[in-house]
Order: sequence, then structure tokens, then C-alpha cells
Amino acid sequence: MVKIITVIGSTGMQGGSVVRHLLERPEWKIRAITRDTEKPAAKALQEKGVEVVKADISDYDQLLAAFDGAHAVFAVTNFWEHLNKEKEVADGKRMADAAKAAGVKHYIWSSLDSVEKITKGKYTKVHHFDGKYEVEEYINQIGLPATFVLCATYYDIFTPRTLPDGRSAITLPVPSDAKLFIIDTAADFGKFVAAALKMGDSAIGRRLLGSGDELSPSEMVAAWKKKGREVVFVQTPKDMMMIQPAGEELWEMFQYFVEYGIFNGVDVRPSQELVGDLESYERWVMRQ
Repeated sequence: MVKIITVIGSTGMQGGSVVRHLLERPEWKIRAITRDTEKPAAKALQEKGVEVVKADISDYDQLLAAFDGAHAVFAVTNFWEHLNKEKEVADGKRMADAAKAAGVKHYIWSSLDSVEKITKGKYTKVHHFDGKYEVEEYINQIGLPATFVLCATYYDIFTPRTLPDGRSAITLPVPSDAKLFIIDTAADFGKFVAAALKMGDSAIGRRLLGSGDELSPSEMVAAWKKKGREVVFVQTPKDMMMIQPAGEELWEMFQYFVEYGIFNGVDVRPSQELVGDLESYERWVMRQ
């Protein structure tokens, strides 16, 4: 029997990956949610046979209609559109409430850990982590049957840029030997969501850690050099981070990665074993 899954953020990085992987699974009918059904990315989904529905996550009634008849929902928020934790939490809770009211049987929330909680208040500005975890707690509180998929840092972030002196560099506010969990989000994130759906009821209440490689900046630089591109690593100082948009948040986030790890030391291998082959950073670099 074919089941409907509603995918929030279907034209974004995570939601787009979910759609691509579920298109390969005939047991699922995809209902893709977007704010603009006329944009090229939405039209491209329609051409692939995806039902594209206009809805805004800030509108409860539109969400309720989008979730009507759906067995499953994949939900994600984009903090970077507005840099507002309160809005992200409100949107996340609104989606959960609508899914609960619509009778959704399997809700998949793109979550993250609470940095403030894990660090016991040392880092309090990583709002896009703390907000998503607050929504995860709320989902559990209201009894919505859910799986939580946490996404590592996107490979795309670790692309060299040209410095004022002409050098090509990967720039990050971490030491060159700091190990970071990273993922080819477009290619692989959807595999973890598909795995959760395949597990069905046994995935309810579980957290899956979506990660590909674990690499240091030095190892990333080596991958680009193997491609034949002369790249260096430059550690960004704190004062340079502070003048960037959301600079304090990003600074604290990367310090958290260095001291605790994005998944707070939890082993990623059980989650990786559910999905099989994952794109390595080196293979990804070769395609750039």
C-alpha cells in the first residue's frame, strides 16, 4: 500500500535530499511543501511526478491541510533565513501540533543537540542547535510518534575561498587538527530519513546521526591538493568571527565542536550502518 509523506523544505538541501531518495521507493507518494510553487525547483519536482503543495510553516491551517492523509512527515526549519531562535521554535512546535492533529503516524524531525545544556551554560549563543532541541523535547512531550535525525556539518561549508592575498584557503575558527563530523547533505542526508521510514515503528523515539566523514582541516586541505588545487588552511581568529553576521553564534558552535563534538561523543557508526555507502569528502572534492 502506497503511503503519503509530506516533506517540508522540499527545495532545500535536506528536504531535497529526502525527496530524491524517496523517489526511488515506490511505496511512498511524496507531497512536497514549498512557499512558491512557481519557482524552478518546485517545477522540477512536479516534472518528476511529485505532488507540490503551497504552504507556509508559519500558517497552522496550511500545515494541517498539507499533512492531511499523510502517514509520515519530514520537518525541518531554516534558522539562517531569519536568525531568530524564538521563530524557529515557534515554527517547529506549530508543525508538530499540526502533525499531531492530522494523525501523522511517523514524524521525522531534523534536530540537533542543546549546546547550552551539554556545556552547562558555557556556550549559550548556539541558538540553531538549542532551538531545534527544544522542539525535539516538545515533540516528545505531546506524544507525537517521531524519529530525530541530526545532520552533521555540510561538506559545502568546507570549500576553499580566495583570500585578499590571492591564496586559496579553507578558513575555520578551529585548530588544523580538530576532527569534525561532516556530510554530503544533498547526496546522503536523505538516506538516513529513508532508513528511519523503512524501520517503521522500531524507529519511533530513536535518534539517527547523519554523518559522512570525520576529518580535520588539514585532511580537507590534503583532499583539495590531491585534486591538484593549491589550498592552505587558515585558522580564523575570534575577533574576525565577531564582525561576521551571527559571528558569535558560529564561534561558539565551532568551539563546541572542538571540545565536545557535534554529536557530543555519541558513536555515529550504528546510524551509518543503516544506510550503507556514504559519499566521502575526497570523492565530493573531486566532483567540484
